[in-house]
Amino acid sequence: MFDYVRSHQKLIQIVLGIITVPFAFWGIDSYVRGTSTSNTVAKVGSQVISQGEFEQALNAQMSRLQGMLGKNFDREKFDTPESRQTLINSLVERRLVVGEAARGNLTVSTGALQDAILGIDAFQDNGKFSSLRYEAIARQQGVSKAGLDELIRSDLTVRQLTDTIDGTEIPSKTVIARWQALNEQEREVSQAVFSPVQFLAQAQVTPEQVKKYYDENGKTFEAPQEVSAEYVVLSLDKLSADIQVSEDEVSAYYQANQKQYAVPEQREASHILIAAGKAAPAADRAKARARAEELLAEVRKNPASFAELAKKNSQDPGSAAKGGDLGVFSRGMMVKAFDDTVFSMKEGEISPVVETDFGYHVIKLNKIRAAGVKPLAEARADIEHALRTQKAQKKFDDAAEAFSNLVYEQADSLKPAADKFGLPIQRTAMFAKRDAVTAAPALNNEKLLNALFSDDAIKAKHNTEAVETAPHTLVSARVVQSTPARVRTMVEMAAAIEQILSTKEAGKLALKKAEATLAELQKGGNPDVKWSPSKVVSRANPLDLKPDSISAIFRVDAAKLPGYAMAELPESAQVLYRVSAVRSPLLADTDKRKQRELQLGQTMTRENFDTYVAALKAKTKIDVNQQILLRKEP
Repeated sequence: MFDYVRSHQKLIQIVLGIITVPFAFWGIDSYVRGTSTSNTVAKVGSQVISQGEFEQALNAQMSRLQGMLGKNFDREKFDTPESRQTLINSLVERRLVVGEAARGNLTVSTGALQDAILGIDAFQDNGKFSSLRYEAIARQQGVSKAGLDELIRSDLTVRQLTDTIDGTEIPSKTVIARWQALNEQEREVSQAVFSPVQFLAQAQVTPEQVKKYYDENGKTFEAPQEVSAEYVVLSLDKLSADIQVSEDEVSAYYQANQKQYAVPEQREASHILIAAGKAAPAADRAKARARAEELLAEVRKNPASFAELAKKNSQDPGSAAKGGDLGVFSRGMMVKAFDDTVFSMKEGEISPVVETDFGYHVIKLNKIRAAGVKPLAEARADIEHALRTQKAQKKFDDAAEAFSNLVYEQADSLKPAADKFGLPIQRTAMFAKRDAVTAAPALNNEKLLNALFSDDAIKAKHNTEAVETAPHTLVSARVVQSTPARVRTMVEMAAAIEQILSTKEAGKLALKKAEATLAELQKGGNPDVKWSPSKVVSRANPLDLKPDSISAIFRVDAAKLPGYAMAELPESAQVLYRVSAVRSPLLADTDKRKQRELQLGQTMTRENFDTYVAALKAKTKIDVNQQILLRKEP
């Protein structure tokens, strides 16, 4: 919590799609361009979430899943009404929190923004900030550098709001003890799975049932309109490839932009934190201060032991494992009391106990990095890139109008534009509009897809207009081949329908058999069940079991063993669990106990945040357009 820069790194990772959480999936339009009121998916108070923004977030989610799963990715299995509902819920919640931050006049200064960006690993090359990498990531997100700045600024602003909730829960010792006992209780279980596959041979499906299913689910069998297209891409990167920059130009740029290469004074420090939130009882804060004073005395007797004492005693999860190391930071990046202390210390000095809203700190200043100016040799690569980009920008601006005119005036072919600007003509396989994110990523732009699937493009096979699909990127495409939307016939779908109905019927048979077996076991009977080898699980260590299974297992009465429970698995399979033993191990491991206390605090904090968001929802009028939200075809 205290490690400010690292906390912000996690937020930026969310923005860049490096990790997946619900807030990751929302459009950048609301940051830099506002939202459109047409095709509204949801209204959150006076704000709207447009269909374009929703589709952008959905496509980003699908792209991320495809990157994770590769050839095993099947959009149809992931792009479901349930997943879309979860996504829109996340977008709505994000809007609520951002709106509340704005009403609270929370802001992030330009200096704090720059410091945060400089400290983010994703933007660094060999441990140093790289404007080249920053620009590349901005392009990947489909925004300018200024747009990415604003995106990061907004997330840092939201962090200020969420930090007021984070870490405020201090559970009592009684609550901790009870929670630990429940969390650590172990149960020895075996399982028996009743899969629909086992009952497929018994599942009977008649031709009448197949026809009825087809008649009742006609829309399910619609094959969307598909096209195969060829396209050309005019981009800044393409035009900058052959641009040369002279040594005189580099030197002149460096001299004219000295402020850009100024490096503020920075400090490297480590700390030991004894946590005590500002809302904690006075007695608890006094106890935490006393413990910090004890550690300070130990450190001053033996300064070389600082890292080891931090590992064993610090309650800052972000730095304790590294011996309390907070890395390099400049003034203003830490909370004020901590910041003032560090920037008043001498190198190698150990501070008195410092009080902040997080608790009590013992700080060691490891190194002072004096302010200065980055040498030309270190700045050269960035300068050359900046100059190439400037020249390419001018070249792109000059070429963009000519490119746009050429694809419009010679609408029957992309060859003239390709030849003039030295661009390859690329071609896609057949794809539906909704599948562009995976089948034709270069064409995955709402405006371009609407043009490509228009009557003019499909019937006359004319070039589309040149569409800006990303900053400094123009694309024009034309249809080579197309197939109209149609409803597949019952003959085509009969085998698939029969499989669907057979699987559904087999699932009912599996459920019936599992329920009958469970009832017999609970009456003391001895049905023929093939139990798996037993394994020991707990709430803290559920192994490979899903939450529903763990809940079922721990609802079994520990006083009546063996006990039995049932849960549902994916694909309509049912599973029976036999609980044969229950034991409650003692938590003798102090480090483990502290870890469990931290987990409980984090759990309670998450619940507080969920309650906070629920309160925002309760006082805000929220309308969701289910028809647009659940529509498969954009």
